[in-house]
Amino acid sequence: MTLKKRSQKASPPDAQKRDRSAVTKSELEAFTTHARWLIDYHDKRGDSLTTRATALLGFTGVILVLLLRGPIPKGIDVSLWITIAAISTIVCLLACALCCLLTILPGPSTAPGVDEVRTKWIEWLGGDGRGKILGYVTDSYLMAHDTVSKDFPVGAAYARADKRANRFVAAAAAMLAALVCLSALLCLMYQQLAHQ
Repeated sequence: MTLKKRSQKASPPDAQKRDRSAVTKSELEAFTTHARWLIDYHDKRGDSLTTRATALLGFTGVILVLLLRGPIPKGIDVSLWITIAAISTIVCLLACALCCLLTILPGPSTAPGVDEVRTKWIEWLGGDGRGKILGYVTDSYLMAHDTVSKDFPVGAAYARADKRANRFVAAAAAMLAALVCLSALLCLMYQQLAHQ
């Protein structure tokens, strides 16, 4: 029996009883770093869509101005089909411009509230929050404590970028439809000119 007691005393402490604060700190830093990276990635994705939408809006404006300000060539009889093609082109261009403007429109941002940060600071000053700050910072990005709300910084950045992507796709589709209508309009006009 004495041998058994000695062997128990000589064994290293259980792995779960060890201080794991260093591991926890590195894990929390990894979560925080990854959350910041995700927010930055989705914000850059949204910014690139904003840049593209701005360029598409400028192109739409140029086509719209040229279409509305350009005189009808001599010898063109404005038929029903030409009128339909012209109106369809203008409507599609306006839809494209609207979708571009909605893409450029800044969206709401989600961040921890000032009161929440101040409350955590007061807890830390009082000693209650000591050793928990890194967890609070990570939670401010992921907001796991609030399982009901879908508004947390990482999720909000993803949702903003996806909304911009959907609006830009709609703008591109409207531009494609406008170009098809414009092509039909030009074909109808050239067809009349060829028969004269």
